[in-house]
This record gives sequence, structure tokens and C-alpha cells, in this order.
Amino acid sequence: MNSGWVINDGEEHYSTERLALKRVKELGYDNLIDAFNDDVCYWTEWEDELDEALNEARQKVDALKRVTNDRDFYLLAKAIAPDSISIRWKREAILDAVEDVLLSRA
Repeated sequence: MNSGWVINDGEEHYSTERLALKRVKELGYDNLIDAFNDDVCYWTEWEDELDEALNEARQKVDALKRVTNDRDFYLLAKAIAPDSISIRWKREAILDAVEDVLLSRA
């Protein structure tokens, strides 16, 4: 989740009130309320699709870490990243490869 100040219909984004206030003062306003009342700025929250994809990838890796049976672990990892792992690798190497594959898809 991201949040911040949006100015000039999305042309500019500021993460802090201090930065947004500085910008609206440059535009001739004394404060954020006056700029808001003129529809120049507003504060909002939004989802970032990349953030969601990265969180989903990390959740899959975390779930894979909880698999205790080595055969099941390998088969699941192989299903996620068929060309990126070897049965001879240790768990950590497989997890790293799976994470890399999932993150590259995000």
C-alpha cells in the first residue's frame, strides 16, 4: 500500500506533507487546505500492482518453506520453477531459485 499527496491531477506525487506543502506554496497557496479546496491537491492511498505481486511471490516461498517432506518440497519447487532447480541442490539453494523465478514474474 502506498500513500501520499497528489498534485495537479496526478502529475506530481509527494510522500510527505512537508514536501506537498512546499510544492503548493510554490504554486501560490498558503497551505494544503486552500490547495485542496481549489482541487489542486489531495491525499490518498493506492495499491501498487508490483507490490502485490512481490507479496504474493514471498507468500508462496514462505509456504514452500513450511513443507517438511523433501519429496513434496522438491515436486512443488519443480512445478514452480521447472527449468531452474536440480534435485541435487540443498533446500536453501532451491528456495533461492524459486524466489528468483517468482520475483522475476512479478
